[in-house]
Amino acid sequence: MDARERYHALCDGGLYAFEQHERRFALPVVDDLLVPYARERLAGLRALIDGADSVDMADDPYLVAEFTYHYLRLRRELHRDLRHRAGGGEWLVVPQFTGGLGVRALGGAAVLVLRPAGGPRRWEVTRRPGAGSSWTVHLAAEAGTNIGVIDAPDELERDEALFAHLLSGLAAVSRTIVRRRG
Repeated sequence: MDARERYHALCDGGLYAFEQHERRFALPVVDDLLVPYARERLAGLRALIDGADSVDMADDPYLVAEFTYHYLRLRRELHRDLRHRAGGGEWLVVPQFTGGLGVRALGGAAVLVLRPAGGPRRWEVTRRPGAGSSWTVHLAAEAGTNIGVIDAPDELERDEALFAHLLSGLAAVSRTIVRRRG
């Protein structure tokens, strides 16, 4: 078995682990967001090997293992928070270098999800349950600092509790200090 075949086998192992955890730690309130995200990210990692040189190949397996670990941990802990913590839990994060995803149980069955939104520093914020509870926010960098200034829809900023959760979530996922604009 050559290096590429071994790498693809590692990705297949990650997918198998995803499937097992998704059955054991089902999250019906957000699985339609999390499952496609994990599959797309793993497919992107799988494709890394095709353009890799020997130096890249040393890092690529680590990224697959790291992403798999964080995604499985996120599922397990969110499942626990939803079942056993009435007041919600802390932000659960897949670090940005491996995919950038944040999820937080808010209490009861409510969940807040932060996912990359197809552009640098753009994030999709989704509150579940709740139809139509999804927004796109932009995190602009202040020149020469590790501070991000959030540009969010007014509707989102008016809900103080939700906006406070969003600020802490963006700080956790992006590893920057986040503040309001203006």
